[in-house]
Amino acid sequence: MWAAAAARPKGGDPPPASSLVSPTEKVAVLDANALIAAGGGLRSYTTALADRAVTIKEVLAEVRDPVSRAALAAATCAGALAITVMEPSAASLAEGE
Repeated sequence: MWAAAAARPKGGDPPPASSLVSPTEKVAVLDANALIAAGGGLRSYTTALADRAVTIKEVLAEVRDPVSRAALAAATCAGALAITVMEPSAASLAEGE
């Protein structure tokens, strides 16, 4: 299913974001607006701008209407667009306070 684009390993925090991104890699950080507004053009729009896409589970949960869900499913079908679901570390959340 589309929400299973990436699974967080059980038992602990995911690796820090800094270890998941190379200095030359282009990463698109997707919010709900990007997922809903792009519609059927999500795959071509995102792959033209970035090497990969990341988001958080709360953003995926915001995509509720059938048209946007279908567009997201089509974009991620057969690995055409991999969306990595990440969670901020406790340290990065503490920095934002």
